[in-house]
Amino acid sequence: MNHAPKNAWFSVLAGVHRPRATLICFAYGGGNAAAFRAWARHAPADVQILGVELPGRGVRFGAAPLTRVADVIDALLAQRDFLAQQGQLILFGHSLGALLAFEFARALQRTGALAPVHLVASGRGAPHLARREAPVHALPDAQFLAQVRRFEGLPDAVLQHAELLEIFLPILRADFALSETYECMPGAPLDCDLTVLGGTRDPMVDVATLAPWREHTRGRFACRMFDGGHFFLNDHAAQIVALALRDEHAIVTAPALPAAHESPNLTCTS
Repeated sequence: MNHAPKNAWFSVLAGVHRPRATLICFAYGGGNAAAFRAWARHAPADVQILGVELPGRGVRFGAAPLTRVADVIDALLAQRDFLAQQGQLILFGHSLGALLAFEFARALQRTGALAPVHLVASGRGAPHLARREAPVHALPDAQFLAQVRRFEGLPDAVLQHAELLEIFLPILRADFALSETYECMPGAPLDCDLTVLGGTRDPMVDVATLAPWREHTRGRFACRMFDGGHFFLNDHAAQIVALALRDEHAIVTAPALPAAHESPNLTCTS
């Protein structure tokens, strides 16, 4: 049963009355909250799962997409009263979502009372590292779509369907703009734990760019590798939910996992 109050920015995937903790999930570029719908079956009874629903997609189709990370974070911070009712906050983000989750964690920490207890950044190199790819969000349609194909950003069924492309193209451009115009500004490290996830066969993320996330937390740090490409998260939902909820303040009912390497000279472990 869905117990959570409604909020346009957060789609309730596993609702709980007075949750002890809430896992807030940020999707990859072109995705929406529904990308995490299957995760509900892995949630403990007192842990809620919310998917962030950015404008222009899902139930917010028709709203103008945002193209600057700062605008997304400001809009999410305006939901503080809602978030204050959701128990302890755990943030997960994949690819573009990892950047959004990271900046939201920073913003929440600056508010004091709503600081998250754990951040899981998946499928994305450390935010302070320089981009290696040239920007593509402003390219003509044909060139932009060629890059989307290279990044595995959309299924072929969508790329070959003119009407679907007309729907998804503005969303994809906005999400690429979010990523490509992002600049990691200096700031205090997070106080929460930080876990970084990568795919062993991810063509988009060099494993060497994962460990430098360590610079962004004073808490515990771990880096874990999963078998798969850029969308490895789709095949490892139960394990990833368990990792996200491993904080001692959250009740975890998923099977125990091998401990991740947590030394200062960390390398990613599988």
